[in-house]
Amino acid sequence: MINIDKLQGNLSEAWERFQELLKSCPHHGFNQQRIMHIFYGGVPSHNRTSLDATCQGNMMMKPPIDAIKIIEDMRSNPYNNSKDKRIMKITVNQVEDETTTSRFGQQIQIETLMISARSVDSIHLPK
Repeated sequence: MINIDKLQGNLSEAWERFQELLKSCPHHGFNQQRIMHIFYGGVPSHNRTSLDATCQGNMMMKPPIDAIKIIEDMRSNPYNNSKDKRIMKITVNQVEDETTTSRFGQQIQIETLMISARSVDSIHLPK
């Protein structure tokens, strides 16, 4: 029948695989409510948590058409793709690193100027 073990991974990939499984068995006879229960029960708990948080409650309490819309909306959000999360984290870390490096560089320049100023102050010119 439907192998829900294939629904591992991020939400977008799981939904796509689930849709492919349904298409491979067009005469499955499940109604939309049952289809949503199968999908919801087959995804990892972190995906169920994300779905429930997006619904502000239990997704299974939503009508199937609303649940499908929520899933499609979540799929269109690039942050829900785990690869995109890594890219976003890397980008944020790079910006933070560059900002830190920039601040560190500025601090070194300021301290260098201060040292230079002290050096100039300490030079005693003959009168």
